[in-house]
Amino acid sequence: MVESVNFKYVPLKRWKKEGSSHLFYVMLGMATFYISAKNEGTISMLLFITSGSLFLSGLYHAIYYFRLPDKDYVRINDAEIIIYRGSFSKKRILFSKISKAVEMDRKIVIHIGSPYYEEIIYTEWLSEADVRVLRRELFQKVPEEAIK
Repeated sequence: MVESVNFKYVPLKRWKKEGSSHLFYVMLGMATFYISAKNEGTISMLLFITSGSLFLSGLYHAIYYFRLPDKDYVRINDAEIIIYRGSFSKKRILFSKISKAVEMDRKIVIHIGSPYYEEIIYTEWLSEADVRVLRRELFQKVPEEAIK
């Protein structure tokens, strides 16, 4: 069995602010629908799709940001590091493919192959304790010549 270490997003005011701002789109979608239906008695298909899209997109993103502290940001197992970048996107990096790993300005920059292909882990999105464990785990598993 492969042991995995998970690092969750730290609860930041930023996530609540993002979630709250997306609630604006929910209200905008509802207001657009209500005003146009009240003024015209019927609603056009284009307006229905637009207001519905604003509503659903805003609702999805608001829930996403409010629940972000419950989600994994980084996962490390014996062979790879996985960086989650949203609901449908994640980047898997094999430790053997890492050519350079550098920590700078509240980020850990991982170069894969060439110096132009890199992935960034924003340490400000993790707790201080998680950053310490992440550093230790990452720099133990990355090839020694890759640590700068």
